[in-house]
Amino acid sequence: MQQNNMYNASSPALRQEIDKQLNQYKQTQQKTNQFVQQSRSQPASISPGAIAQQQQQQPPAFQQH
Repeated sequence: MQQNNMYNASSPALRQEIDKQLNQYKQTQQKTNQFVQQSRSQPASISPGAIAQQQQQQPPAFQQH
């Protein structure tokens, strides 16, 4: 394929940039996973005021006659 100019090998500089970005994405993924695990393991701390505010925002229940 290379003889027919259908394939070009990537340059070393481009490969380094790809590797650098890949490592950054992997680090971001690890940090995100850690954050999610910490969020799931900690009990939710909801104040009574927040519960009251949430209840006020909900529409009244539908009543059938």
